[in-house]
Amino acid sequence: MPRFSIIIPCYNGERWLDQAIRSCLAQTARDLEVIVVDDGSTDGSADIAAAYVASDARVVAIQEANRGVGAARNAGLAIAKGDYVNFLDADDVLASEKLAVQGAVLDENPDIACVFCDGRGIDADGRVFMDHIVDPRRFAGPESFFDLFFSGGQFPPLIPLLRRTVATAAGDFDTDRAVAGCADTAYWLRVALTGARFHYVDRVLCSYRTTAGNMSSDHEAMERAAELVYAKLLRDAPDACARSLRKLQARLNDNDVALAALRSIVSPSRAELRAAQDGWRVTRESLHDAQQRLDSLRSLISRKVLSHPMTRIVICGTGNSSRRLWEALAPRHDVDITAFIDADTRREGRHFLAAAIQPPAWLRTGEWDAVAVASSDVDEWAPRFQDAGVDAVRIIELPADDIAALSAAVVARFPDPLAGRLAGAGPRAGIRVGIFGTGAAALKVWEVLAELDTADAIWFADNNPQQHGRSILGLDVIAPAAIPHAPFDAIVIGSMARDAILEQLVSLGVPASRIIAADVVGPIQALQRQLALALDALNARVAA
Repeated sequence: MPRFSIIIPCYNGERWLDQAIRSCLAQTARDLEVIVVDDGSTDGSADIAAAYVASDARVVAIQEANRGVGAARNAGLAIAKGDYVNFLDADDVLASEKLAVQGAVLDENPDIACVFCDGRGIDADGRVFMDHIVDPRRFAGPESFFDLFFSGGQFPPLIPLLRRTVATAAGDFDTDRAVAGCADTAYWLRVALTGARFHYVDRVLCSYRTTAGNMSSDHEAMERAAELVYAKLLRDAPDACARSLRKLQARLNDNDVALAALRSIVSPSRAELRAAQDGWRVTRESLHDAQQRLDSLRSLISRKVLSHPMTRIVICGTGNSSRRLWEALAPRHDVDITAFIDADTRREGRHFLAAAIQPPAWLRTGEWDAVAVASSDVDEWAPRFQDAGVDAVRIIELPADDIAALSAAVVARFPDPLAGRLAGAGPRAGIRVGIFGTGAAALKVWEVLAELDTADAIWFADNNPQQHGRSILGLDVIAPAAIPHAPFDAIVIGSMARDAILEQLVSLGVPASRIIAADVVGPIQALQRQLALALDALNARVAA
Protein backbone atom coordinates (compact mmCIF):
# COMPACT_ATOMS: atom_id res chain seq x y z
CA MET A 1 0.00 0.00 0.00
CA PRO A 2 1.44 3.44 -0.88
CA ARG A 3 2.20 5.84 1.92
CA PHE A 4 1.10 8.96 0.00
CA SER A 5 -1.77 9.60 -2.43
CA ILE A 6 -1.66 12.68 -4.68
CA ILE A 7 -5.01 13.47 -6.32
CA ILE A 8 -4.93 15.62 -9.48
CA PRO A 9 -8.31 16.76 -10.90
CA CYS A 10 -7.83 17.86 -14.50
CA TYR A 11 -10.04 19.61 -17.02
CA ASN A 12 -8.32 20.70 -20.26
CA GLY A 13 -5.01 21.08 -18.46
CA GLU A 14 -2.67 19.71 -21.13
CA ARG A 15 -0.43 22.81 -21.00
CA TRP A 16 0.73 22.15 -17.41
CA LEU A 17 -0.38 18.59 -16.54
CA ASP A 18 2.94 17.05 -17.56
CA GLN A 19 4.83 19.39 -15.22
CA ALA A 20 2.42 18.66 -12.35
CA ILE A 21 2.81 14.86 -12.71
CA ARG A 22 6.59 15.10 -13.04
CA SER A 23 6.78 17.10 -9.78
CA CYS A 24 4.90 14.23 -8.08
CA LEU A 25 7.13 11.48 -9.44
CA ALA A 26 10.24 13.51 -8.48
CA GLN A 27 9.37 13.40 -4.76
CA THR A 28 12.15 12.27 -2.46
CA ALA A 29 9.49 10.18 -0.73
CA ARG A 30 9.11 7.46 -3.39
CA ASP A 31 6.28 5.44 -1.78
CA LEU A 32 3.35 7.18 -3.46
CA GLU A 33 0.54 6.98 -5.97
CA VAL A 34 -0.56 9.71 -8.38
CA ILE A 35 -4.28 9.63 -9.21
CA VAL A 36 -5.14 11.77 -12.27
CA VAL A 37 -8.90 12.29 -12.57
CA ASP A 38 -9.75 13.54 -16.08
CA ASP A 39 -12.96 15.57 -15.73
CA GLY A 40 -14.17 15.17 -19.32
CA SER A 41 -11.29 17.07 -20.96
CA THR A 42 -11.56 17.86 -24.68
CA ASP A 43 -7.83 18.48 -25.18
CA GLY A 44 -4.86 16.12 -24.90
CA SER A 45 -4.93 15.81 -21.10
CA ALA A 46 -6.13 12.17 -21.17
CA ASP A 47 -3.30 11.18 -23.54
CA ILE A 48 -0.70 12.75 -21.24
CA ALA A 49 -2.08 10.85 -18.25
CA ALA A 50 -2.23 7.58 -20.24
CA ALA A 51 1.42 7.93 -21.24
CA TYR A 52 2.45 8.19 -17.59
CA VAL A 53 0.23 5.22 -16.64
CA ALA A 54 2.07 3.13 -19.26
CA SER A 55 5.53 4.19 -18.04
CA ASP A 56 5.14 4.31 -14.22
CA ALA A 57 3.06 1.90 -12.15
CA ARG A 58 2.56 4.59 -9.51
CA VAL A 59 0.31 6.62 -11.82
CA VAL A 60 -3.43 5.86 -12.02
CA ALA A 61 -5.84 7.57 -14.43
CA ILE A 62 -9.64 7.85 -14.12
CA GLN A 63 -11.94 9.03 -16.91
CA GLU A 64 -15.02 10.96 -15.72
CA ALA A 65 -17.80 12.92 -17.36
CA ASN A 66 -17.42 16.66 -16.81
CA ARG A 67 -18.96 17.24 -13.37
CA GLY A 68 -16.60 19.83 -11.89
CA VAL A 69 -13.50 19.91 -9.72
CA GLY A 70 -15.32 18.83 -6.53
CA ALA A 71 -16.64 15.64 -8.12
CA ALA A 72 -13.20 14.91 -9.59
CA ARG A 73 -11.53 15.18 -6.18
CA ASN A 74 -14.20 12.93 -4.65
CA ALA A 75 -13.57 10.30 -7.33
CA GLY A 76 -9.83 10.37 -6.63
CA LEU A 77 -10.29 10.23 -2.86
CA ALA A 78 -12.66 7.24 -3.22
CA ILE A 79 -9.87 5.03 -4.64
CA ALA A 80 -6.92 6.52 -2.74
CA LYS A 81 -4.91 3.97 -0.74
CA GLY A 82 -2.21 6.11 0.89
CA ASP A 83 -2.07 6.96 4.58
CA TYR A 84 -1.68 10.63 3.68
CA VAL A 85 -3.45 12.63 0.95
CA ASN A 86 -2.31 15.71 -1.01
CA PHE A 87 -4.65 17.44 -3.48
CA LEU A 88 -2.90 19.05 -6.47
CA ASP A 89 -4.51 21.03 -9.29
CA ALA A 90 -3.23 20.23 -12.79
CA ASP A 91 -1.50 23.61 -13.20
CA ASP A 92 0.39 23.58 -9.88
CA VAL A 93 3.74 22.08 -8.85
CA LEU A 94 5.13 20.34 -5.74
CA ALA A 95 8.68 20.85 -4.48
CA SER A 96 10.58 17.54 -4.45
CA GLU A 97 10.79 17.36 -0.64
CA LYS A 98 7.17 18.35 0.15
CA LEU A 99 5.76 14.94 0.99
CA ALA A 100 8.85 13.87 2.93
CA VAL A 101 8.92 17.01 5.11
CA GLN A 102 5.21 17.11 5.92
CA GLY A 103 4.92 13.33 6.15
CA ALA A 104 7.65 13.20 8.80
CA VAL A 105 5.56 15.48 11.02
CA LEU A 106 2.51 13.20 10.69
CA ASP A 107 4.65 10.10 11.33
CA GLU A 108 6.04 11.54 14.57
CA ASN A 109 2.80 13.14 15.85
CA PRO A 110 -0.23 10.79 15.74
CA ASP A 111 -2.43 13.50 17.27
CA ILE A 112 -1.85 15.85 14.29
CA ALA A 113 -4.16 15.35 11.31
CA CYS A 114 -3.03 18.06 8.89
CA VAL A 115 0.31 19.72 8.10
CA PHE A 116 0.48 23.08 6.30
CA CYS A 117 3.42 24.78 4.58
CA ASP A 118 4.21 27.89 2.55
CA GLY A 119 4.32 28.21 -1.25
CA ARG A 120 5.24 30.55 -4.08
CA GLY A 121 2.95 32.24 -6.58
CA ILE A 122 3.84 31.68 -10.25
CA ASP A 123 2.34 32.94 -13.49
CA ALA A 124 1.38 31.06 -16.67
CA ASP A 125 5.03 30.82 -17.75
CA GLY A 126 6.30 29.69 -14.34
CA ARG A 127 7.77 33.06 -13.34
CA VAL A 128 7.63 33.75 -9.60
CA PHE A 129 5.57 36.85 -8.82
CA MET A 130 5.00 36.14 -5.10
CA ASP A 131 7.64 34.66 -2.78
CA HIS A 132 5.12 33.65 -0.08
CA ILE A 133 1.41 32.79 -0.32
CA VAL A 134 0.83 31.79 3.33
CA ASP A 135 1.26 34.14 6.31
CA PRO A 136 2.94 32.13 9.10
CA ARG A 137 1.52 34.51 11.73
CA ARG A 138 -1.90 32.94 11.17
CA PHE A 139 -0.60 29.69 12.66
CA ALA A 140 1.30 31.22 15.60
CA GLY A 141 -1.60 31.65 18.05
CA PRO A 142 -3.62 29.18 20.15
CA GLU A 143 -6.64 29.16 17.81
CA SER A 144 -8.31 25.89 16.90
CA PHE A 145 -8.35 24.57 13.33
CA PHE A 146 -11.97 25.76 12.91
CA ASP A 147 -11.36 29.23 14.42
CA LEU A 148 -8.32 29.67 12.19
CA PHE A 149 -10.22 29.15 8.94
CA PHE A 150 -13.60 30.55 9.94
CA SER A 151 -11.95 33.99 10.04
CA GLY A 152 -11.15 33.77 6.31
CA GLY A 153 -7.92 34.03 4.36
CA GLN A 154 -7.87 30.52 2.96
CA PHE A 155 -5.11 28.72 1.06
CA PRO A 156 -4.74 26.76 -2.21
CA PRO A 157 -5.60 23.02 -1.97
CA LEU A 158 -2.02 21.87 -2.64
CA ILE A 159 -0.74 23.39 0.65
CA PRO A 160 -1.91 20.80 3.24
CA LEU A 161 -0.98 17.12 3.65
CA LEU A 162 -3.86 15.32 5.38
CA ARG A 163 -4.42 11.90 6.95
CA ARG A 164 -6.71 9.92 4.64
CA THR A 165 -8.86 8.72 7.56
CA VAL A 166 -9.66 12.32 8.47
CA ALA A 167 -10.17 13.26 4.81
CA THR A 168 -12.85 10.61 4.35
CA ALA A 169 -14.45 11.36 7.74
CA ALA A 170 -14.98 14.97 6.65
CA GLY A 171 -17.16 13.85 3.73
CA ASP A 172 -17.08 14.77 0.06
CA PHE A 173 -16.21 18.02 -1.64
CA ASP A 174 -19.32 20.02 -2.61
CA THR A 175 -20.17 19.29 -6.27
CA ASP A 176 -22.41 22.34 -6.72
CA ARG A 177 -20.73 24.37 -9.49
CA ALA A 178 -21.97 27.59 -7.90
CA VAL A 179 -19.60 27.03 -4.95
CA ALA A 180 -16.73 25.53 -6.98
CA GLY A 181 -14.45 28.52 -6.28
CA CYS A 182 -14.70 27.96 -2.51
CA ALA A 183 -15.34 24.22 -2.40
CA ASP A 184 -11.91 23.87 -0.73
CA THR A 185 -12.97 26.29 2.03
CA ALA A 186 -16.13 24.30 2.76
CA TYR A 187 -14.18 21.05 2.79
CA TRP A 188 -11.42 22.26 5.15
CA LEU A 189 -13.97 23.74 7.53
CA ARG A 190 -15.64 20.30 7.67
CA VAL A 191 -12.22 18.75 8.32
CA ALA A 192 -11.85 21.25 11.19
CA LEU A 193 -15.24 20.21 12.61
CA THR A 194 -13.90 16.66 13.07
CA GLY A 195 -11.66 18.09 15.82
CA ALA A 196 -8.50 17.66 13.76
CA ARG A 197 -5.32 19.31 14.99
CA PHE A 198 -2.85 21.00 12.63
CA HIS A 199 0.85 21.87 12.37
CA TYR A 200 2.60 24.50 10.23
CA VAL A 201 6.01 24.00 8.58
CA ASP A 202 7.54 27.37 7.69
CA ARG A 203 9.04 26.28 4.36
CA VAL A 204 8.17 26.98 0.72
CA LEU A 205 7.24 23.50 -0.56
CA CYS A 206 5.06 24.14 -3.62
CA SER A 207 4.18 26.58 -6.41
CA TYR A 208 0.63 27.81 -7.00
CA ARG A 209 -0.14 29.07 -10.50
CA THR A 210 -2.43 32.03 -11.13
CA THR A 211 -3.55 32.70 -14.72
CA ALA A 212 -6.18 34.86 -16.35
CA GLY A 213 -8.45 31.91 -16.96
CA ASN A 214 -8.29 29.90 -13.75
CA MET A 215 -11.01 29.87 -11.15
CA SER A 216 -9.28 31.99 -8.49
CA SER A 217 -8.86 34.90 -10.92
CA ASP A 218 -12.67 35.43 -11.11
CA HIS A 219 -13.03 37.47 -7.91
CA GLU A 220 -16.79 38.06 -8.24
CA ALA A 221 -17.50 34.34 -8.67
CA MET A 222 -15.19 33.54 -5.74
CA GLU A 223 -17.03 36.02 -3.53
CA ARG A 224 -20.45 34.57 -4.45
CA ALA A 225 -19.16 31.06 -3.75
CA ALA A 226 -17.82 32.16 -0.34
CA GLU A 227 -21.21 33.59 0.63
CA LEU A 228 -22.95 30.32 -0.25
CA VAL A 229 -20.37 28.25 1.64
CA TYR A 230 -20.67 30.29 4.83
CA ALA A 231 -24.47 30.36 4.63
CA LYS A 232 -24.52 26.54 4.49
CA LEU A 233 -21.96 26.32 7.30
CA LEU A 234 -24.08 28.54 9.53
CA ARG A 235 -27.05 26.25 8.90
CA ASP A 236 -25.13 23.01 9.47
CA ALA A 237 -22.91 24.02 12.44
CA PRO A 238 -24.47 27.09 14.11
CA ASP A 239 -22.90 26.50 17.56
CA ALA A 240 -19.35 26.17 16.22
CA CYS A 241 -19.86 29.28 14.05
CA ALA A 242 -21.22 31.30 16.99
CA ARG A 243 -18.25 30.38 19.22
CA SER A 244 -15.75 31.19 16.48
CA LEU A 245 -17.47 34.49 15.70
CA ARG A 246 -17.20 35.58 19.34
CA LYS A 247 -13.49 34.68 19.40
CA LEU A 248 -13.00 36.65 16.20
CA GLN A 249 -14.71 39.68 17.76
CA ALA A 250 -12.43 39.41 20.80
CA ARG A 251 -9.34 39.33 18.57
CA LEU A 252 -10.56 42.39 16.70
CA ASN A 253 -11.08 44.23 20.00
CA ASP A 254 -7.56 43.26 21.09
CA ASN A 255 -6.24 44.56 17.75
CA ASP A 256 -8.01 47.91 18.32
CA VAL A 257 -6.40 48.25 21.76
CA ALA A 258 -2.98 47.36 20.36
CA LEU A 259 -3.42 49.84 17.50
CA ALA A 260 -4.30 52.64 19.93
CA ALA A 261 -1.21 51.85 22.01
CA LEU A 262 0.95 51.83 18.89
CA ARG A 263 -0.39 55.21 17.81
CA SER A 264 0.43 56.67 21.24
CA ILE A 265 4.02 55.50 20.80
CA VAL A 266 4.37 56.57 17.16
CA SER A 267 2.95 60.10 17.50
CA PRO A 268 5.82 61.50 19.64
CA SER A 269 8.30 59.70 17.39
CA ARG A 270 6.83 61.44 14.37
CA ALA A 271 7.28 64.80 16.09
CA GLU A 272 10.91 63.93 16.89
CA LEU A 273 11.46 62.87 13.29
CA ARG A 274 10.05 66.15 11.99
CA ALA A 275 12.29 68.07 14.38
CA ALA A 276 15.31 66.08 13.22
CA GLN A 277 14.38 66.72 9.59
CA ASP A 278 14.05 70.45 10.29
CA GLY A 279 17.43 70.43 12.03
CA TRP A 280 19.04 68.64 9.11
CA ARG A 281 17.45 71.08 6.67
CA VAL A 282 18.93 74.04 8.59
CA THR A 283 22.33 72.31 8.78
CA ARG A 284 22.25 71.50 5.08
CA GLU A 285 21.38 75.10 4.21
CA SER A 286 24.19 76.35 6.47
CA LEU A 287 26.69 74.02 4.80
CA HIS A 288 25.49 75.06 1.37
CA ASP A 289 25.89 78.72 2.33
CA ALA A 290 29.37 78.01 3.72
CA GLN A 291 30.32 76.19 0.51
CA GLN A 292 29.23 79.17 -1.58
CA ARG A 293 31.30 81.51 0.56
CA LEU A 294 34.29 79.18 0.27
CA ASP A 295 33.91 79.09 -3.50
CA SER A 296 33.83 82.89 -3.59
CA LEU A 297 36.90 83.05 -1.36
CA ARG A 298 38.82 80.61 -3.57
CA SER A 299 37.90 82.60 -6.64
CA LEU A 300 39.05 85.81 -4.94
CA ILE A 301 42.36 84.22 -3.93
CA SER A 302 42.91 83.03 -7.47
CA ARG A 303 42.26 86.43 -9.01
CA LYS A 304 43.78 88.81 -6.46
CA VAL A 305 46.51 86.84 -4.68
CA LEU A 306 47.75 84.24 -7.14
CA SER A 307 47.22 86.37 -10.24
CA HIS A 308 46.72 83.48 -12.63
CA PRO A 309 43.61 81.72 -13.94
CA MET A 310 42.18 78.60 -12.26
CA THR A 311 42.28 75.23 -14.06
CA ARG A 312 38.74 74.28 -15.06
CA ILE A 313 38.21 70.62 -14.10
CA VAL A 314 35.38 68.34 -15.23
CA ILE A 315 34.76 65.21 -13.10
CA CYS A 316 33.38 62.05 -14.74
CA GLY A 317 30.40 60.45 -13.00
CA THR A 318 28.32 61.31 -9.93
CA GLY A 319 28.93 58.22 -7.76
CA ASN A 320 31.15 57.55 -4.75
CA SER A 321 34.38 57.66 -6.77
CA SER A 322 33.41 61.04 -8.22
CA ARG A 323 32.61 62.37 -4.76
CA ARG A 324 36.08 61.36 -3.53
CA LEU A 325 37.66 63.10 -6.54
CA TRP A 326 35.72 66.24 -5.68
CA GLU A 327 36.84 66.11 -2.04
CA ALA A 328 40.47 65.86 -3.13
CA LEU A 329 40.32 68.54 -5.84
CA ALA A 330 38.03 71.13 -4.24
CA PRO A 331 40.58 72.42 -1.66
CA ARG A 332 43.14 73.20 -4.41
CA HIS A 333 43.25 76.98 -4.74
CA ASP A 334 43.97 76.97 -8.48
CA VAL A 335 41.30 74.41 -9.42
CA ASP A 336 37.69 75.15 -10.37
CA ILE A 337 35.25 72.20 -10.49
CA THR A 338 33.33 73.36 -13.56
CA ALA A 339 30.95 70.43 -14.10
CA PHE A 340 30.21 66.74 -13.60
CA ILE A 341 29.64 64.48 -16.61
CA ASP A 342 27.00 61.73 -16.37
CA ALA A 343 25.60 59.52 -19.14
CA ASP A 344 22.26 59.15 -17.33
CA THR A 345 19.97 61.59 -19.12
CA ARG A 346 17.73 61.82 -16.04
CA ARG A 347 20.50 63.70 -14.21
CA GLU A 348 21.12 66.25 -16.96
CA GLY A 349 20.48 69.82 -15.80
CA ARG A 350 20.67 68.96 -12.10
CA HIS A 351 23.46 70.00 -9.72
CA PHE A 352 25.86 67.84 -7.73
CA LEU A 353 28.16 69.35 -5.09
CA ALA A 354 27.34 72.86 -6.39
CA ALA A 355 28.37 72.05 -9.99
CA ALA A 356 26.11 71.40 -13.00
CA ILE A 357 25.69 67.85 -14.33
CA GLN A 358 26.27 67.71 -18.10
CA PRO A 359 25.93 64.93 -20.71
CA PRO A 360 29.11 63.47 -22.30
CA ALA A 361 28.42 65.43 -25.50
CA TRP A 362 28.97 68.67 -23.53
CA LEU A 363 32.70 67.92 -23.56
CA ARG A 364 32.72 69.05 -27.21
CA THR A 365 32.10 72.65 -26.07
CA GLY A 366 35.70 72.96 -24.89
CA GLU A 367 34.62 75.02 -21.86
CA TRP A 368 37.07 73.14 -19.62
CA ASP A 369 40.81 72.50 -19.27
CA ALA A 370 41.05 68.91 -17.96
CA VAL A 371 38.87 65.85 -17.28
CA ALA A 372 39.33 63.99 -13.97
CA VAL A 373 38.31 60.32 -13.95
CA ALA A 374 38.82 57.56 -11.38
CA SER A 375 41.43 55.04 -12.55
CA SER A 376 38.92 52.21 -12.06
CA ASP A 377 36.47 53.93 -14.45
CA VAL A 378 38.85 54.78 -17.31
CA ASP A 379 37.85 51.84 -19.53
CA GLU A 380 34.16 52.67 -19.09
CA TRP A 381 34.71 56.31 -20.08
CA ALA A 382 37.18 55.73 -22.94
CA PRO A 383 34.49 55.35 -25.69
CA ARG A 384 32.73 58.52 -24.52
CA PHE A 385 36.03 60.45 -24.54
CA GLN A 386 36.66 59.24 -28.08
CA ASP A 387 33.15 60.26 -29.23
CA ALA A 388 33.60 63.73 -27.74
CA GLY A 389 37.10 64.17 -29.23
CA VAL A 390 38.83 64.50 -25.84
CA ASP A 391 42.62 64.69 -26.19
CA ALA A 392 44.33 62.05 -24.01
CA VAL A 393 46.70 64.75 -22.71
CA ARG A 394 43.76 66.48 -21.03
CA ILE A 395 42.63 63.34 -19.15
CA ILE A 396 43.68 63.07 -15.48
CA GLU A 397 43.47 59.55 -14.04
CA LEU A 398 43.25 59.52 -10.24
CA PRO A 399 43.20 56.49 -7.86
CA ALA A 400 39.91 57.25 -6.10
CA ASP A 401 39.82 53.87 -4.31
CA ASP A 402 42.94 54.73 -2.26
CA ILE A 403 42.44 57.97 -0.31
CA ALA A 404 46.12 58.43 0.58
CA ALA A 405 47.26 57.79 -3.00
CA LEU A 406 44.54 60.10 -4.32
CA SER A 407 45.62 62.95 -2.03
CA ALA A 408 49.28 62.47 -3.03
CA ALA A 409 48.38 62.41 -6.75
CA VAL A 410 46.35 65.61 -6.49
CA VAL A 411 49.08 67.41 -4.53
CA ALA A 412 51.64 66.36 -7.14
CA ARG A 413 49.42 67.46 -10.03
CA PHE A 414 48.13 70.67 -8.41
CA PRO A 415 50.62 72.02 -5.84
CA ASP A 416 49.15 74.59 -3.51
CA PRO A 417 50.48 77.98 -4.71
CA LEU A 418 48.87 79.80 -1.81
CA ALA A 419 50.78 77.64 0.66
CA GLY A 420 54.01 78.66 -1.07
CA ARG A 421 53.10 82.34 -0.83
CA LEU A 422 52.20 82.02 2.84
CA ALA A 423 55.40 80.07 3.61
CA GLY A 424 57.44 82.95 2.28
CA ALA A 425 55.49 85.50 4.29
CA GLY A 426 57.23 84.70 7.57
CA PRO A 427 55.93 83.06 10.75
CA ARG A 428 52.28 83.34 11.68
CA ALA A 429 51.36 85.79 14.37
CA GLY A 430 48.13 84.09 15.47
CA ILE A 431 47.50 81.24 17.90
CA ARG A 432 47.91 77.85 16.25
CA VAL A 433 44.66 75.91 16.60
CA GLY A 434 44.02 72.25 15.85
CA ILE A 435 40.42 71.17 15.19
CA PHE A 436 39.29 67.74 16.43
CA GLY A 437 36.68 66.48 13.98
CA THR A 438 35.99 66.62 10.25
CA GLY A 439 32.20 66.81 10.11
CA ALA A 440 29.78 69.72 9.88
CA ALA A 441 30.62 70.92 13.42
CA ALA A 442 34.34 70.96 12.64
CA LEU A 443 33.76 72.95 9.46
CA LYS A 444 31.70 75.40 11.49
CA VAL A 445 34.68 75.87 13.86
CA TRP A 446 37.00 76.36 10.87
CA GLU A 447 34.66 79.00 9.45
CA VAL A 448 34.72 80.93 12.75
CA LEU A 449 38.53 80.71 13.05
CA ALA A 450 38.90 82.02 9.49
CA GLU A 451 37.21 85.24 10.64
CA LEU A 452 39.53 85.71 13.64
CA ASP A 453 42.79 87.59 13.11
CA THR A 454 44.27 86.21 16.33
CA ALA A 455 44.06 82.48 15.43
CA ASP A 456 44.91 80.13 12.59
CA ALA A 457 43.56 76.61 12.03
CA ILE A 458 46.55 74.39 11.22
CA TRP A 459 45.21 70.80 11.10
CA PHE A 460 42.17 68.57 11.57
CA ALA A 461 42.17 65.34 13.63
CA ASP A 462 39.68 62.50 13.44
CA ASN A 463 39.13 59.05 14.96
CA ASN A 464 38.07 57.61 11.60
CA PRO A 465 41.14 55.93 9.98
CA GLN A 466 39.67 56.53 6.51
CA GLN A 467 40.06 60.28 7.04
CA HIS A 468 43.76 60.09 7.95
CA GLY A 469 46.10 61.39 5.26
CA ARG A 470 43.38 63.40 3.53
CA SER A 471 43.31 67.15 3.11
CA ILE A 472 40.27 69.25 4.06
CA LEU A 473 40.17 72.96 3.21
CA GLY A 474 43.91 72.83 2.56
CA LEU A 475 44.69 71.35 6.01
CA ASP A 476 45.97 67.84 6.76
CA VAL A 477 43.82 65.35 8.68
CA ILE A 478 45.94 63.60 11.30
CA ALA A 479 45.32 60.65 13.61
CA PRO A 480 44.70 61.38 17.34
CA ALA A 481 47.91 59.50 18.21
CA ALA A 482 49.87 62.14 16.24
CA ILE A 483 48.49 65.08 18.23
CA PRO A 484 51.20 65.08 20.97
CA HIS A 485 53.82 65.47 18.22
CA ALA A 486 51.90 68.07 16.18
CA PRO A 487 52.28 71.85 16.58
CA PHE A 488 49.41 73.62 18.36
CA ASP A 489 48.68 76.24 21.00
CA ALA A 490 45.05 75.14 21.45
CA ILE A 491 42.71 72.42 20.30
CA VAL A 492 39.03 73.12 19.62
CA ILE A 493 36.65 70.16 19.79
CA GLY A 494 34.55 70.41 16.63
CA SER A 495 32.20 67.54 17.45
CA MET A 496 29.02 66.91 19.43
CA ALA A 497 30.81 64.12 21.36
CA ARG A 498 32.61 66.73 23.45
CA ASP A 499 32.96 64.81 26.73
CA ALA A 500 34.39 61.66 25.15
CA ILE A 501 36.89 63.63 23.03
CA LEU A 502 37.89 65.77 25.99
CA GLU A 503 38.79 62.63 27.96
CA GLN A 504 40.65 61.28 24.91
CA LEU A 505 42.74 64.44 24.54
CA VAL A 506 43.61 64.52 28.24
CA SER A 507 44.65 60.86 28.05
CA LEU A 508 46.98 61.82 25.17
CA GLY A 509 48.73 64.32 27.44
CA VAL A 510 47.10 67.50 26.13
CA PRO A 511 46.78 70.02 29.01
CA ALA A 512 43.16 70.75 29.83
CA SER A 513 43.94 74.48 29.70
CA ARG A 514 44.74 74.09 25.97
CA ILE A 515 41.43 72.36 25.14
CA ILE A 516 38.34 74.37 24.12
CA ALA A 517 35.11 72.35 24.28
CA ALA A 518 33.07 74.60 22.03
CA ASP A 519 29.28 74.72 21.81
CA VAL A 520 28.95 73.72 18.15
CA VAL A 521 25.17 73.23 18.30
CA GLY A 522 24.12 76.82 18.87
CA PRO A 523 24.16 79.79 16.46
CA ILE A 524 27.42 80.59 14.74
CA GLN A 525 27.47 84.07 16.32
CA ALA A 526 27.53 82.50 19.81
CA LEU A 527 30.38 80.19 18.72
CA GLN A 528 32.31 83.22 17.43
CA ARG A 529 32.01 84.99 20.80
CA GLN A 530 32.95 81.84 22.73
CA LEU A 531 36.07 81.10 20.67
CA ALA A 532 37.17 84.73 20.61
CA LEU A 533 37.02 84.99 24.42
CA ALA A 534 38.71 81.60 24.96
CA LEU A 535 41.52 82.35 22.51
CA ASP A 536 42.07 85.87 23.89
CA ALA A 537 42.41 84.38 27.39
CA LEU A 538 44.84 81.75 26.11
CA ASN A 539 46.84 84.41 24.23
CA ALA A 540 47.11 86.44 27.41
CA ARG A 541 48.40 83.41 29.33
CA VAL A 542 50.93 82.63 26.60
CA ALA A 543 52.16 86.24 26.55
CA ALA A 544 52.52 86.22 30.33
